[in-house]
Amino acid sequence: LVIPLSFVILSDFLNSKITSKEIIQRNTDVPLLAILAKGKKSAKLALVDEPKSLMAESFRNLKIKLANLIPPHSGKNIIGITSTVNDEGKSYCSANLGVALAVSNYKTLLICAD
Repeated sequence: LVIPLSFVILSDFLNSKITSKEIIQRNTDVPLLAILAKGKKSAKLALVDEPKSLMAESFRNLKIKLANLIPPHSGKNIIGITSTVNDEGKSYCSANLGVALAVSNYKTLLICAD
């Protein structure tokens, strides 16, 4: 009984994954803009392929929150999406956010530098 319990406690201690928004809010002062729903791997662009999906709505919500942070007509806004881990969805998020901004008449240039 001691060995399995020790394993559970040790694995929880070594776990560095972010599993909830409360972990981010408790440990940082960074504002949380949106939580993106988990989508299907088959959808290339949620806003185009599945415009009424929860994923598409998540990107529209993110676009609205970013629009409130970006000063209108400043002309020099850069949004960077990055991660330390491969295959986490940076290109997917960038493409969908780019579509959401472009549809809302924001000048949008998407550069993927993988």
